[in-house]
Amino acid sequence: MPKQRLRHSGQASVSEREPESRLFFLPTETKRDARFRGHDIRKVVFCFLFVVFMSGSTVPALATVPTLEQPIAVLRALDKMTARVEELEVPINQPLKFGTLLITVHTCRVTPPEETPEAAAFLEVSEFKPGEKDLPVFHGWMFASSPALSAMEHPVYDIWVTGCKAVPAK
Repeated sequence: MPKQRLRHSGQASVSEREPESRLFFLPTETKRDARFRGHDIRKVVFCFLFVVFMSGSTVPALATVPTLEQPIAVLRALDKMTARVEELEVPINQPLKFGTLLITVHTCRVTPPEETPEAAAFLEVSEFKPGEKDLPVFHGWMFASSPALSAMEHPVYDIWVTGCKAVPAK
C-alpha cells in the first residue's frame, strides 16, 4: 500500500504512522518469548508445589497452645507523677484500686511449663473520679512477653502484666 501524504499539513496521515510498539520503543513479543514465558510459569508452579509437598502437608496446620487458667494476675503499676512502682497481685473478678484507677482482671492464663513461657490477662481498667461516672481507660488482653502490643494509654499511670500465679499453699 503506497504511503499517502497530506499536502498542506506537516503531519503524516494515520496510514503512514509507525505501529504503536515501535512508536514508544516497546519490544514486540515473539513466539520464542511467549514459549519461554510459559516455561517460566511452569517452573514457578513446580517450585511452589515442591515446597508445599516437602513441608509434609498440603494445608498449613494451625498450632494451638494449651493454656492454664490461674486465679491471680501479677501486674506492675507505675505512677508517673511520684515514680512509684508497685507489683500488684489481683485476684480474678475482684476490683483493686491503684491511685484513681480501678483494675478488674477477668481471666489470667499461662502456658504450661513445656511450652514457650507466656502469660496473658484480660483486664478492665477504669478511672474513678469523685462525683463523676467511672471513665473506661482500658478493656482487653495484655501479654507479658509483649507489653507494647496492647498497652494502656494514660497520662498518669502505666500498668502491664508480668505473670499469673496460683493461690499459695497454706
